[in-house]
Amino acid sequence: MMFGNFKSLLNLKNEVTINKTIQASDGMGGTTTTTTSVILSRAAIWQVGANSRFITGKYALTSTHVLCFPYGEYNFNEAITSGTFIETVTWNSNTYTVDGFADNVMNMNEIITQGLQRTT
Repeated sequence: MMFGNFKSLLNLKNEVTINKTIQASDGMGGTTTTTTSVILSRAAIWQVGANSRFITGKYALTSTHVLCFPYGEYNFNEAITSGTFIETVTWNSNTYTVDGFADNVMNMNEIITQGLQRTT
């Protein structure tokens, strides 16, 4: 029996904000900091269960939550050529740092999951 795609099984009704802060050399001995924000209008965040950390093999052992969103809406694995960066996710007055690696669930190009660690 076919149930359709993964997206139809998930309740992606939350809006989350992803903030990427990049710190790079300004070429004069100092640094510059740039922050960009992306809003995902169809996402879900849930607390990691006892077995959830190992479902895809890519969640870090320190993940406390999981972010789920449609494929193609954001690329957590984007390469930064210079400087350092940190990505945070904000939802419902809580802040999470990105933890582990993003996973294209079953390589079906429908759903991305990303481990998070709650900071506030």
